[in-house]
Amino acid sequence: MKTTMLAIGLGASLLASAPAQAWNGRGHMMVAAVAWEEMTPKAKARAAALLRKNPNYGDWVKGVPAELADKVAFMNAATWPDDIRSTHQDDGYDPTVPQADDNVGYSDPYVHAYWHFTNIAFSIDATPVPPAPAVNAIERIKLFGATLAPSGDDDVQSYDLVWLAHLVGDMHQPLHATSRYSQAKKRGDNGGNGVFVCKTGQCGKGQKLHQFWDYGVGTSQDYGSVIAAAGKLPKAPASQRAINDPDAWLKESYQLARTKAYVDPIGPAKGPYVLTTRYRVEAGQTCETQVALAGARLADLLNTRFG
Repeated sequence: MKTTMLAIGLGASLLASAPAQAWNGRGHMMVAAVAWEEMTPKAKARAAALLRKNPNYGDWVKGVPAELADKVAFMNAATWPDDIRSTHQDDGYDPTVPQADDNVGYSDPYVHAYWHFTNIAFSIDATPVPPAPAVNAIERIKLFGATLAPSGDDDVQSYDLVWLAHLVGDMHQPLHATSRYSQAKKRGDNGGNGVFVCKTGQCGKGQKLHQFWDYGVGTSQDYGSVIAAAGKLPKAPASQRAINDPDAWLKESYQLARTKAYVDPIGPAKGPYVLTTRYRVEAGQTCETQVALAGARLADLLNTRFG
């Protein structure tokens, strides 16, 4: 697909429909499992202590052997910002609402769906793209990372740790870093949520492209399965994991979206497009690489913040 980019800007699509989660629960758990194995004993101890402040902690470790409880809690914690969609107040997708930049800990009643992505918008036909919102996933990663310390307000730090573990994963999913604009999609496709794909020609409406990428490392959230799969991931190259600037992570994911997600057989309309074997294999490899990289970078961030 040949496209002409009129403009690139950091912008979040404010579509009425909710974007799919990124990654799915398994993907986020794998990111956390990778990170846990790379964290220092001091970082693990501080993280484990903070997670006990989370209201869902008991559910996370129920039935888990004591020797795995801290790790499994950390893995489950990485899914919490998605899990609260069913328990917290839906405050929409507008990052300019009064509570958009709150950081008050577990007393916060809102879902904050607009925290989950930062889109570098691009146009394929000169359709204007929106300006950057001040509150987005990258801004939150910087904020939440800055609040973490070896000691301090445990409630806020626990809340920030859980969100940080989730958002670092989110920003390594390529379709959480962009939205494609066109005359047919003047408000953007919301990171592939407005594009549909399938594996065969008989697919009806199909599956959202965004969701296809979310599920790139599987579906099972059984902690044993997740730990085993995380252990088989390729190790993140030292040169890449050393990049600790979230803005650089965003640009990397955007480039992957352009070179791996919005490529043949994905066309300029909404589809559904039948995915080739090559597309599916390369997407799976990209997802595994990004999950491993997110885990390594999360570990490095927490090792630095917790001393």
